[in-house]
Amino acid sequence: MPVPRTIFSIFFLNSLFKRILEHAKEKGYDQSYSSISLFIGFIFIGNVLSRLPDPFWLISIFSFIFIIPPFKALNFAKQNSTDFIVVEQTSFSGRQVVLMIFGLMFWALVLWGIPWRISNFKY
Repeated sequence: MPVPRTIFSIFFLNSLFKRILEHAKEKGYDQSYSSISLFIGFIFIGNVLSRLPDPFWLISIFSFIFIIPPFKALNFAKQNSTDFIVVEQTSFSGRQVVLMIFGLMFWALVLWGIPWRISNFKY
């Protein structure tokens, strides 16, 4: 159910970032981040800037940067927890390589099509 998940992420993402940091600190995580700053950055970059005209909406692709610190904290907590069995992947599988190739081809086509759209863009 992606639509409700998207709508409710606005209400729960900040508290999720806080809970991840608290859980990681319990496991000995020594770094810190501001959950409200990451939340505001993620919402602003990901949602607001995606409404910009071509090609400026591409800035919104980088909204994932605001999720990296909580993701690192969650991985640390999982690795240092006795509740989980963590298996670290050291290389990519064949399927992952194929998906990355298709993804790179897709983005190459997207970026290739942008100059045509910029030349038709009315400032």
